[in-house]
Amino acid sequence: MAKRLGLKVTGTIGIIVKAKEEGLIKSGKEVLVKLEQHGFWLSEQLKSQIIIRLKE
Repeated sequence: MAKRLGLKVTGTIGIIVKAKEEGLIKSGKEVLVKLEQHGFWLSEQLKSQIIIRLKE
């Protein structure tokens, strides 16, 4: 639906990365841990790649 309306779609991880880059959150890694504690699943490989990108 969003794409049909011409809106850009951003997923959960993209929002976390952008928030970290913009200085809106101190630690993306902490957010990832909290998400996992609430049932959000990430492969270890993807989590490692995200943490590297976040420079944490």
